[in-house]
This record gives sequence, C-alpha cells and structure tokens, in this order.
Amino acid sequence: ISPSAYNKVISLSNSFDKGIGITLDTIDFVGDIFGDGENEKRFMKRLVNYESDYGTSPLTFRTEGKDGRGLAQVSPIAFDEIQRRLSEGGKLAQYIPIVEKETGIDITKIDYERDIHKPLHNIILMRLYLKIFPSQIPTSLADQGKYYKKYYNTHSKKAKGTPEGFILKNKNT
Repeated sequence: ISPSAYNKVISLSNSFDKGIGITLDTIDFVGDIFGDGENEKRFMKRLVNYESDYGTSPLTFRTEGKDGRGLAQVSPIAFDEIQRRLSEGGKLAQYIPIVEKETGIDITKIDYERDIHKPLHNIILMRLYLKIFPSQIPTSLADQGKYYKKYYNTHSKKAKGTPEGFILKNKNT
C-alpha cells in the first residue's frame, strides 16, 4: 500500500465518522478498489443517503440490537452472510487480497462489534454484500429504488425502506 493510499485509509477508518464528505470520499475510494464506475458509486451514495443521511441520522451508530449499523446500515445478518461466503471461497473471496493490498484490511477478520462503525469497513461490507447479487446496478433512479428494495432493504417486516422513499430522498442526487 502506498503512503498516500495509507494516509487515505487511515482518514477513512475512524469509528463514528459521519457526514457527506467522509461518506463520498469513502465510497469513491471503495468503488475504485472494486473497479466500480460512476453508476455503482452513485447508487452507493444514494443508498447511504437514504439509510443514514450520510451518517447524521441518530440511529446510524446504535450499538445494540439486530438492526443495521454504520453509514450503510449493514445488518448482522448481512455481515454473517458476507463472512460465510468469504470463508467458502466463492466469488466474494476474490476480493480478499484486493482489499488487503489497497487498505491493509483483512476482510475475513473484520469484527462486527469492533469495526462496523468505521466508515471504510462499513462501506467495504456494503459493497461486498451488493456483489452477492447477479443483477447489475441499474442506472435510473426509479430502477435503483426497486433494486435497493429487492436486494438491500429486503421485504422482511423490519425493513422499512421503500423504492418511493429511496427515490424521494435522492431526487436531487
């Protein structure tokens, strides 16, 4: 990892950092690691805007319960699924050396309780979770709202996000 990349990683790894600046920087950095284009980055920015208002929602940094936490509101269930898939050596496992090379983070050793509130860890986990699904991230805001609901904020009783809410929250993004 280069000295400039290392400094960037350190600045994105402080627990409980929030706000639009840190969010956008972290998503751009993580998107570059994963080879994402502007569409994927735009979707991730919209997702974080809707889920936590760039980390400024009072529920962003809850420390108890089974609800999602951090900028992208990554749930314990999503975290466990990511870790399961990483350990099985499937398609997510290809990102283990890439993330470690670019950040120094071994994603197989991320601890939910210790690391979920760190912007960099949270956004990496969000991106890994989205990589589970075969569908491409759509380009239109309306289709992204549907994609968000289908894949990220599922149809369980506790998942209160809606495509309409996603669209409304992001109509100017």
